[in-house]
Amino acid sequence: MSIVMKVGGSILKDEKGFDRVVDIVKGREDRQVIVISALYGVTDSLINAAENCVKKERAIAETLVDLRNKHILLINSIDNKKIRERAIGKIEEKLAVLERFLYGVHYLGELSPRSRDLLQSFGERLSPIVMQAFLEAAGLSCVFLTSEEAGIIAHGEYDRANADMKKTTKNLKKNLLPKLKENVVLVTGFYGTDSEGNVRAFGRGGTDYTASVVAACIGAGSFEIWKDVNGFMSANPNIVSEAKRVPLLSYDEAEELGYLGAEILYPKCILPLRDYGVSAVIKNIFRPSEKGTIISKNGETSRAVVKSIAASKNIAYVTVGEAAMVKAPGVAARLFTMIANAGISINMIATSETNISFTLDRKNLKKIVKILKSNGSEFEVVEARDDVVLLGVVGEGMKNTPGTAGKLFSCLGRNGINIEMISQGASEINISLIVKEKELDDAIKCIHREFVEGEK
Repeated sequence: MSIVMKVGGSILKDEKGFDRVVDIVKGREDRQVIVISALYGVTDSLINAAENCVKKERAIAETLVDLRNKHILLINSIDNKKIRERAIGKIEEKLAVLERFLYGVHYLGELSPRSRDLLQSFGERLSPIVMQAFLEAAGLSCVFLTSEEAGIIAHGEYDRANADMKKTTKNLKKNLLPKLKENVVLVTGFYGTDSEGNVRAFGRGGTDYTASVVAACIGAGSFEIWKDVNGFMSANPNIVSEAKRVPLLSYDEAEELGYLGAEILYPKCILPLRDYGVSAVIKNIFRPSEKGTIISKNGETSRAVVKSIAASKNIAYVTVGEAAMVKAPGVAARLFTMIANAGISINMIATSETNISFTLDRKNLKKIVKILKSNGSEFEVVEARDDVVLLGVVGEGMKNTPGTAGKLFSCLGRNGINIEMISQGASEINISLIVKEKELDDAIKCIHREFVEGEK
């Protein structure tokens, strides 16, 4: 049986994190593929460095020194001199390529979407070199394949690409599976390449997606997502001390929680799992004996209709409207075309005869308000706020439980929490609310008491 493991960046902070991965890999006889994220914080560093390197030449050297230090510090903890020197040589080769690239964008004075995706991919190009060194130092035979070498084909927009499953399946069977017979195989996460060889990133969290694509394409017997948490929880344990692990989720439940702001899982990774019928389990690297959360076709329907509560603080809320909207055809189409043309995506929508309300990423609020208030715009901004959060409750049990929404709203009302906006998904397994950010913790606590703690 083959196992695909996704190792998250939150684990790859120090020597102990790498040692824990090695311990898990050594303890198995199954064939193993490891899809690995960048070291903790590296992708953020690359994103922050991008514009600086375009504007300031000295930022290039600073970026390279920072990356070199982070990776070589870990490699230097390995006793085997031969393995250590070989790994350091590979790191230097990758950094030399990155250096030429950074000077190129600096002298051009711009960073295109294509260049940005390539730059961001370097975190995932470097971290497997470190992991390979740790595995080899432990006596394991290990092969490292970049996405290009493995043959992960991508299409679509930069920074939000999707995998071509048919072509990728063919390539992985040719390039990866033969090497898997006698080796642990490391594969870079986060990106693929298009038909012309251009790097196309799958978005933040894209290593989850890469791992799910690999698991689906090779027909893995097991797909594990290793994090530093025990899986999905019924609520954020930093807010609700009584929060408990959710043992089983359906594909739909996990996907909804991801979109609602649960950072455990990149929601996009559910698509290949669903299409190919592959189950996943989220495990804690620091507590490997814990069962974690299983994600599969059929989620367990427990008596508690709400399985988990998630929230996203990175949103803003806008309401537009005017009397002329009443019974006027095409108003919503014109509004959302205007928003789309600005390159802004919408999270949640609510409409009435005279108003349209929607949420979007908080960073885009000023931009969209400026567009809506510009000359020629037919829309009046009634309200624009960034002091709100998106709160969602998710559970398959909602489908067959009358009165869930009423119970939810009553619960919040009794606790003096006002609902600014409501949306219930077409899947009937999620109710999304907009509440004031200052009331978020109280809202989560009262919902958890009502739906999770109150129904054992």
